[in-house]
Amino acid sequence: MLTDAGASPGLPKGHWWWKSYPPLAENWADPSFEIPGWRVLSSGESPQPGDVVAQRIQWPNGATGHVMIVGPNASFIGVGKSEMIDSVAAKMMGEDKPGGLLVYRRYGP
Repeated sequence: MLTDAGASPGLPKGHWWWKSYPPLAENWADPSFEIPGWRVLSSGESPQPGDVVAQRIQWPNGATGHVMIVGPNASFIGVGKSEMIDSVAAKMMGEDKPGGLLVYRRYGP
C-alpha cells in the first residue's frame, strides 16, 4: 500500500534467502531503526492521516507486532478495517497485553 502511494519504505532489512526485505513490525516500532524516507514523530507532534503507527508485540506465533496507517478522525486503518486510536491502544497496551509503545512515523521524500 505504501509503495503504491509513492511512500515506499524500501528494503532496509538484511538478507533473507539472499533477498532484501521490507521492515518488519518490530522495525517500524523501534524509533532507532532507520527506514528510508520515514522519520519518527517527536513527542510534541500529533499524528496526521497518512502517518504510519507501529507497535512491537511478541506474539506466540513469532509475529513481531502490528503496523497500521493513521486515518481520518483519530482512527487507525489496519487489516481491512478502521478502528479508533483510543480503542486500539487500549486493546493492545492494557496490563494483560504484550504490546509496547506506539511509534508514529511520517513520510517525507
